[in-house]
Amino acid sequence: MSMKFEIGTKVKIRTDLKTDELYNGIDFSIDMKPYIGKEAKIVDYNGSAYFLDIDNRFWSWGEKMLEEVSNTPTLDRMLEIQEQSELCGEFLDWFLGKYAVFERGQRRESSFVNADGASDYINKEKLLAEFFGIDLEEAEKERELILKSL
Repeated sequence: MSMKFEIGTKVKIRTDLKTDELYNGIDFSIDMKPYIGKEAKIVDYNGSAYFLDIDNRFWSWGEKMLEEVSNTPTLDRMLEIQEQSELCGEFLDWFLGKYAVFERGQRRESSFVNADGASDYINKEKLLAEFFGIDLEEAEKERELILKSL
């Protein structure tokens, strides 16, 4: 049987595994339940089972028990919420086009709108990122890692 995961690959043990069911011919024992949802690294493969660092190679893990952990979870999340974010962004464009809106946390020198685009206006990208739980700095680091790997 060919390997889906290479040795050294970070994987997550699936959360939907059922005890006493076979996955790639390997029984998921009740004693394996504490590992559900945890991340591990593949340290060995014997042709039919994977062995993980998380249990010191004690259990045999079937391919279908595991899922690969992404190196870019923030960018993956951004893709996942892209349609919702675009819709929210369109609403914000409409709203901000009609009204002058400022960030509450910043002290204003004047109650008049600063025509040169001062930094106290709402930043749509940051607002959407905060709403959807996206760390923009982390996303940028992931982008840089992708570019370096090309």
